[in-house]
Parts: sequence; structure tokens; C-alpha cells
Amino acid sequence: MLTTLLTRLTALRGARRDRRVQQHLDGLTALVLRESREPTGPAARAEILTGLFQQAGFGPVRRLRAAPGELALAETAASWERFVRGNAVMTESSLDTQSALESVLHELADWVRDPAGPVPEQVGRRLADELWLDAESFGHGLILIQDLCERLHADRADRFRMVSALTVGFTQGTRQRVLAEQTAIHQGRAEALTKAQRHRSAQRGQFLACYGEFGIAMGLLDAAGRVLVANPALRELLRRTDAQLIGTALSELVDQVDAGHTASACETVRAHCPHVYLTVRLRAAEVHLALHWSEDGTSEGAVHLVVDHEPVTRLSPDWLRQAAGPDPVTGLPGPQYFAHRLEQALRGASQQEPISLCLVRLRAWTGVRRAHGAAAAEAVLRAIVPRLIAACDAAHLLARIEPDTFALLLTGRDAWTRGMDLAARCRDWVGAAVHHGDRLLLLDPAVALATSTGQVGGHELVRRGLGRLEQPGPVLAPVPRPAPAERDLLVELPAAFRREEVELAYLPTVRLADNTLVAAEATLRWRHPTRGLVPIDHLIQRAEDIGLRLPLTALFRTACAHARGWHEELGRSAPHLIVNVPAWLARTDRLVGQVTGVLSKTGLPPASVHLGLTEAGLLCEHGGIRPHLPLLAGHGLALRLNNFGLTFARFDQLPELTLREIAIPSPRGPGDGASAAQCRQTVTEHLVRLGRQLSHAITLQGVASATDVALAHAIGADYVQGPSLGEPCPAEEIAHRVLHPVPPLP
Repeated sequence: MLTTLLTRLTALRGARRDRRVQQHLDGLTALVLRESREPTGPAARAEILTGLFQQAGFGPVRRLRAAPGELALAETAASWERFVRGNAVMTESSLDTQSALESVLHELADWVRDPAGPVPEQVGRRLADELWLDAESFGHGLILIQDLCERLHADRADRFRMVSALTVGFTQGTRQRVLAEQTAIHQGRAEALTKAQRHRSAQRGQFLACYGEFGIAMGLLDAAGRVLVANPALRELLRRTDAQLIGTALSELVDQVDAGHTASACETVRAHCPHVYLTVRLRAAEVHLALHWSEDGTSEGAVHLVVDHEPVTRLSPDWLRQAAGPDPVTGLPGPQYFAHRLEQALRGASQQEPISLCLVRLRAWTGVRRAHGAAAAEAVLRAIVPRLIAACDAAHLLARIEPDTFALLLTGRDAWTRGMDLAARCRDWVGAAVHHGDRLLLLDPAVALATSTGQVGGHELVRRGLGRLEQPGPVLAPVPRPAPAERDLLVELPAAFRREEVELAYLPTVRLADNTLVAAEATLRWRHPTRGLVPIDHLIQRAEDIGLRLPLTALFRTACAHARGWHEELGRSAPHLIVNVPAWLARTDRLVGQVTGVLSKTGLPPASVHLGLTEAGLLCEHGGIRPHLPLLAGHGLALRLNNFGLTFARFDQLPELTLREIAIPSPRGPGDGASAAQCRQTVTEHLVRLGRQLSHAITLQGVASATDVALAHAIGADYVQGPSLGEPCPAEEIAHRVLHPVPPLP
């Protein structure tokens, strides 16, 4: 019998590194140990078996223990989960935590049977970074894992290596998690400070625009009673500079005997009473104070301060609003106050000291009001005002003089030059898209300049400026009316998702250099009961335009499961998955949690996923990058910018975006003549060159012919997509195409 086993072991020698073969060898080893009756003791049987293995060319005989089944792993995971939940606050459900721990134990059990690769270290990192285990829970887990290892294998060296690697990985993961938390805290604090500074700057500009020229001493206090802004009359009354006043508590400005009374008044107006009047001594003279609480759009609010030698009880907020004439929607000065200030400026104007008037009209605002209502139109105005305030840092006054028109007044020798710069900034900054809810609105600003040396009156100057504004045009970025057939499909689409009639198909992406299928872009098809198989990617975009939200998370989970299957079947040859993210989802910080949660559940490596985004999803309403998007790159996911050159306009933000790939639509349009085709190709070549300078990979989409393939080679694209490379197909066909490549591209 031993001779027969020797023959069988020798036959398996050539495949000894295969894991399944190793399991067979382990079984043969157990069989010899159990069935052999020739030797008289286990030591002798082991000695004979070792000799047989050495004759067959194998190494030392492994000493095996019975492998625990699924029940043992589940019981160990349940015990570990109970300890973890008793020592920490877990956001996940008990079942999810136990499932994650059971997955960890499976990986470690596999590693013990075949100890190769950095699996324990990676598991340790996951325990710290994804499951957020504390040190005590991790230590308890090590005890359970060592007990499990004793049942798996008796080799002390393997157990020591695994425990050491787990500890190293857990330490590194904890350090990375702490660093990430600290970075997030610092970033949040910096963003909060920046936001507060911007808000205070805008608040200061609005206050001085309204009350800067008032003869009555006035100031603005924060919720704690400290001076934020003081107009010239207040600085003159207190005989202090701006630097001496800003940040000083009002109670420190009055005589010491009234300090407590003044501090109490500030607390009262903040907490209980919106208006407080009191009399105090200031610089040995009796003055009257009025404190008026004002909501400023933040959780703190602000206090308007009025100081006069006469009683100021008549100076109520209504009186102040009437005197300054602020606009009730934007808080800016109104037309009456602007006309008064303009006449004052014109009286001091001369050939050497002209004044400039910059007018900004939001041509699409009336259409927004008509289409979305008064509340939406007012919200859009409130979003535009901070841009105007930031743009007019050189302006003397900013006011709203008509429902859709703002006026900016500049004085000084270089008023005309500064007015030109101001007009350019207003056109760019106000022209950027405004997000209202889930909609993207473009207000199409018209800008005009008018200059005077004092020869004409204010009314005539404003009339000239308004006359130079362009005539009102159509509302930009309209949502076009869908065709009847498309409208019917949109109506049925939500029900199709509920009936699970929507399925995934994958558009191949081919690397030009070697004709290798390297990626598959997830697209959607609707298996319609009467229309057959209908591609609906354009319907998804149209649904987003009209505000229809569709349940896409489940499809993303399915796509990740398909990609995981490619990895298991194809290994390193598996293509990565491209998923296009709707702009409404990209604008929310829930995106990071949803994506990482799906990847964790499906086991797909983040580096295998590319997320396709548009400009509307990448940039916020102020033109900056959405702060949560860099976190995706931090998790290892790649970002791709779609429709580059078609809808993307903020080229100044490209260096700040953490992109890995840029997708450029085909430069060939339907019905293009030779001149138009050459122009489109030139633009595409420049877009590719721009992407190259930013070290981004370039994908050319819509490749439909051998001519398009030649064009992709000519302009230097890295990857191509389109009908000539293959139509969208099921996940199984993607794997088949990788295993059986199509002929090379021409």
C-alpha cells in the first residue's frame, strides 16, 4: 500500500504548487497516517511517511489539524461581535458587524492553510480603518484568532507571523485613521473660519454701503457684544480708529460705572428683547444707545448699535430701513438711497476725478421667476449678491435699483480702468451657474459702463447706462420639452425600476497601444414589455434635468458584483469598472459613504472603480471644488471628467481637481463639412494637449469608424470607446472578450 501511495505522490510532484493539489497531498498524508498498520507506533509511521515524501521529491510532512467548519467561524465571529458591541458604539447593525468579522476570519483561515501574501496585515488595517475597532476589541479578537489557529494548524511560526502582521496592520490602520480624522477636523475648522471671514467681510460691506455716510454714529456688534464694524460718525464720536474699535466689547467703551449695565443690555437684546434702549456716560458725556437685534443668516446673528446725544428711541429698525432704503430681499441699498449717493458723488466729480457706474442686469431672472416662482427667484438673488460683493471690492457702493438690475458706483482717477476690470469680474462670476435645489440655473448677465465728470445728473447717467445694456434674451440652460414618445418613457421609468426591468450593459473601453480591453462603462437598458430593449442613458440625464430621482444604488451594487466576478475569473487582466455618477448625487456628501459602503459589501477593490462626473457634479455654486470629492480619491477611487470640451467651462479649476482620466466626445458631428470637421479636430487636439499637461489619461468617445480610430491615434488618445469597438453587452461577454480578444484595430 505504501508503495502505491508513493507512486501516486510522485505523479503529483509536477503540480505541487497548486493549492488544490496541496489539499490532495494533505489528504494522502492523513490516509497514510491512519491506514498504515506496518509500524508499531505513530513515530515510526511518521518516519516512514517522511521517507516516502522525500523519495517523491516533496518537503517535510505538514502536521494537520481538523479545519473548523462554517459553524465554528460563525460562532467565533458572533463572540467577537458581542465583545466589540459591548465596548464601543457601533453605527452598523449587529448582523453587518458579525458578517464583516466572519469575512475577516475566513481570510485568515485561508491564509493559515496557505500562508502567502500580506493578507494578515491588510486585515489588520481593515479592522482599524473600516470597522473602527478599539485596542481592547482588537486584543480580544487576537485571543479568539489564536484559538482558531490552534484548530487550523499547529505550526507556531505561522501563528506568530500572523499575529505580528495583524498587529502591524492594525497599528498602521489606526494611525492612518487618526491622521485622517485630525486632517478632517483641521479642514473643517479652516473651512469654518474661512466661511466666517467671508461672511463678516460681506456683512461689513453691506453695513457700510447702507450706513457708511450717515451722520448718526452707528456700528455693528456680534452676538457677544464686540464691535464688528463702525461707521465714520461712530469712530469720530469715540475718537478711535478702526483698529482700536474692531473686536472691542461695547461695555469697555463706556464709563466703568455703566460697563455692567451695558453688558447686561447686550445679553438681553441677544436672548430676550429685539430692541433695547439705554443711557450711559461716554467720555464724560451722557449719550443714548439703541441696540437692535438682526438675523444675519447665521446661528449667531448681529446687533445694530445707534449712538447719539439726543434720545434715539425714534430710531427703530423700521426707521433705519426707511432712511437707508435697503432692499428687503438682498439687504443692499435700494434705488432711492443709491440715487442720493450718486448725486453726492456727481457734485464732487471733475475731469480729473470722474465717476463710473457699472450696471449688471440678470437677463434670465424674470424667466426664472416665471418658471419657478417668486421664492425661487429671491433665493437666486440671495445667492448672487455675495458674488457681486466679492467682485466689487473696488466699488464705492453696490445697490439693487431694479428687480433684475444692480448698480455699482466707483470714484477716483482710475474709476474707468477699475470699472472695466469690475465689469469683467461681474460677467464671469455672476455668469457662473447657480444651484437652486437640484437645478442648475444660468442667469445670463448683461454688463454696461457709464462715466461722468459731473456734467450730467444722476438720473440721466443711470438712463444712459440702462440703455447700453443688451436687450433681454432668452433664459439660458432651459429644460427642452421632451418628444411625446420620450415623455411617455419618462412617465413609465420609475415603475420600470420598481419592476426590475432596467438592466446593466457594459460599453468596452480599449487601449489604443495594444488593443486591450481595459475598462467597461456601465450603461442602462430597459427591457420594455412592448418596445423591446431600449437604451436609457439619455433618459437618465433627462430625468435629472426635470428633477426626477431614480434608485440607482442597487444597480451600482450589481455592477460592483459583476466587476468582482471579473477579478475572480480574470485576475490581473480584469477590466476596471466605469460608473457615471448623477450630478445631484455628486453634490451631496452622502456619495462617499454610499460608494465605500457598496465596495465594502461587494469586496471590490476601490482602485478597480472609476467614477465619471460632470462639471455640475464636480464644482459647487461658487465655482470651487466640492470638498467631499477629494475623499473619494483618498479611498483609492479614480475620478473621470466626462464631456470635457462640451459642457466643462471652469478650466481654471482643472489643476485643483484630483482627476485620473478625461473623456472627450468625438470631434466629428453629423453633417459636418470639411471646414467644420477640421475646426472640431483642432479643438480636440488642444483639449488632449491640455489633458496631457495635467497628466490625465485621455479617452476619446464615439469612435464609430476606422477613420475615427486613425484620428484617435493622430491626436494622441490613450483609450477609445464607441460602436467600432463594440456595443454595450452583458457582463459575461466582457469576460469573454478579455479571454478572446478581437482583431487589432486598424
